[in-house]
Amino acid sequence: VTVTGESAVCLTLNRSSFDQQLGSLKALLQRKIDTYEIPIDTKAKKSAEIPFDNLDVVGTLGIGAFGHVKLMQDRKTKHVYALKSVSKALIVEKGQQDHIRNERSILMKLDAHYFVNLYQTYNTQHHVHFLMEASLGGELFTLLRNKTHFSEKTARFYAGTVVLAFEYLQARNIIYRDLKPENLLLDSTGYIQLTDFGFAKVIKNRTFTLCGTPDYLAPEMVSGSPHGKGVDWWTLGILIYEMLACYPPFYASDQMKTYKKIIRGKIKFPKYFSSNVISLIRGLTNVKPANRLGVVVGGATNIKNHAWFRGFDWKALENHTMKAPIIPKILSKTDISNFDEFEEPKFKPYEDDGTGWDVEF
Repeated sequence: VTVTGESAVCLTLNRSSFDQQLGSLKALLQRKIDTYEIPIDTKAKKSAEIPFDNLDVVGTLGIGAFGHVKLMQDRKTKHVYALKSVSKALIVEKGQQDHIRNERSILMKLDAHYFVNLYQTYNTQHHVHFLMEASLGGELFTLLRNKTHFSEKTARFYAGTVVLAFEYLQARNIIYRDLKPENLLLDSTGYIQLTDFGFAKVIKNRTFTLCGTPDYLAPEMVSGSPHGKGVDWWTLGILIYEMLACYPPFYASDQMKTYKKIIRGKIKFPKYFSSNVISLIRGLTNVKPANRLGVVVGGATNIKNHAWFRGFDWKALENHTMKAPIIPKILSKTDISNFDEFEEPKFKPYEDDGTGWDVEF
């Protein structure tokens, strides 16, 4: 370094802080970009070519603000699917055209058992549709509500799956941004799958969009600051807490109080929480994103190596050979008893606006 002026200020960083933020100098010099990022395949999945008219309605699995999800059965093959139907009138009314196209684009690129995978999409007069895997074990939310709270062993199994799912997504520069028990569905083997990618986004650096569930929002999202992959690791910390306590750590009587608690970032832990899980949750919910576990150098590996996961068989979980702690009762492939009953919603008819926003479906 050559100083050309009369004086210079030298800023230093001690080795432990350097290693925490950036990793060892040797590792930095040897780093290869292609080991940290996996490019997204720009080719969409090959269509399963399942004619829409072949599908018969079995029952309703869920209702949302923009549409509904129904269990469908192929009249010829007898295979069952979940069909998410979204109102085109509401999409246009709320200006969500780019949003819904983005959801389709991301789902087309995912292929792992951590997710409710997409087979194909349809475009009818009043709705766009997503034909997806049918996970009939119900929502983790329902299971948690019925059990009151999980043991740490049970919570570790579900949290481990989320770690693998986020690791898969972040290697492809995708942030999920909507983790909560309602968006985790159990399959017939008791494994959970992430669903609802409406808030997911491919990012290069950071983004500003405010989205998600209030109790799960990271402080940088609440404050309107740019955010990145760290928001997902924050939500994992909130999920682990809720699985063990049956309520999220920043719960309050109204949203503004919740947001104030999130900004402060101080969590009160029940006495029965182990010291290891408290350590993990605190690491995941560090109010400074750069210092958050999962964000600091080492990424998801640091979470896998945390003391709370000591002895956990990650390979068995990844290979689907670990026995799930809770196996849902599913009587047949058309059994929807693990889902609540819903009244059929009525949606506005759609009048084509002529922009062609839905041609991809």
